[in-house]
Amino acid sequence: MCKVSHRGYTTGFLLGPPKDIDHQYHSSYIRNHEFVAIVEDILPDGTVILEVRNRIKIGDTLEFIGPALSSHFHQLREIITNGGETVPAANPNQRIILRLPFNAERYDLVRREKSSQIPSQQ
Repeated sequence: MCKVSHRGYTTGFLLGPPKDIDHQYHSSYIRNHEFVAIVEDILPDGTVILEVRNRIKIGDTLEFIGPALSSHFHQLREIITNGGETVPAANPNQRIILRLPFNAERYDLVRREKSSQIPSQQ
């Protein structure tokens, strides 16, 4: 439940009428994950073509989520463009080819956990 975009959780009406603390009118959505790609196609050898929606780079750990709510994780060690070039990162609207240690399906969603942004001290 915490992986989906949501507001903070309360007991609502479960324990009687809600109190002031049960209302979170000024809260914002909690988003711990970013949507980064969709599986566009599966090649005959089992590799997948991803349509990139947000920048991804070598070292990112991606989560593949299928229709049956199953999920698999994969840390990127290599990114290959549709033209066969190995690159350190892929940007939105690019197509990339990945070799995965599990079976993905067409239209699986790909996301990654947001990293903590620690401001640099200057």
